[in-house]
Amino acid sequence: MIWPGSAAMLRYHERMLPPEIQDKAPAMSKASDLTAGGAKGRARARPKRSARVKPGKVTDVLTRLAKECTDERVSLGDIVTELESRSHGMLMLVLSLPSMIPITPPGVGVIFGVPIAFVAVQLILRRRHVWLPGFLRRRSMACEDFQRIIERALPHVARIERLLKPRLTILTESIGECLIGVAVLVLALLLALPLPLTNIPLGLAIALLSLGLIQRDGLVVLIGSILAIATGIFIVGFGWTAMASLVALVTGR
Repeated sequence: MIWPGSAAMLRYHERMLPPEIQDKAPAMSKASDLTAGGAKGRARARPKRSARVKPGKVTDVLTRLAKECTDERVSLGDIVTELESRSHGMLMLVLSLPSMIPITPPGVGVIFGVPIAFVAVQLILRRRHVWLPGFLRRRSMACEDFQRIIERALPHVARIERLLKPRLTILTESIGECLIGVAVLVLALLLALPLPLTNIPLGLAIALLSLGLIQRDGLVVLIGSILAIATGIFIVGFGWTAMASLVALVTGR
């Protein structure tokens, strides 16, 4: 280790040496200079800490997914493999898009709600890579339907994406990220149930939470949470009314 000022001290002691020894002093001085220079070189050679990589545009990823769907059908396994290097949020967003289309085939909520729940659990557990069981990975839909869903969702996602920016990032990191996973898990389980008039608000809440997670926008996460709570209240109220009506019908009251 080279202490500050050590080279100057060596030169001072060289001047105090007898003449017959001073002939060897330049070598000592050069050695000290080389040592100090080496230390400075090592200090300069230290790599700078890399800046955090900003996430890419969501619309670009969705466009690429639609273009690369060239086979007759696309499976959930294909989508997971394609988005493996992306965040959990991107996968939850893509899986939530079909439920936001007003006219979709029956059972769409079950087909996509269960995989979203699996991804949300792994987000809570902070797993780096998403895993889906084989029976989910084999679920598929026609490529034309998948491309049509992406095309219809792109303009809306683009409008939201223009407003996204990193803010209130505490809501999207560490504990906040786990809470987002818990919220998406509950929403995904509700999405998997055959409840009328709930697919669009549930899918939209999942999409907003996912976009906020991807772009580290805590404000969008808050908006998605408010929508999720409002949807939950609607579902509870609807269920309570339906149960009361059923009981009244059975009891004849």
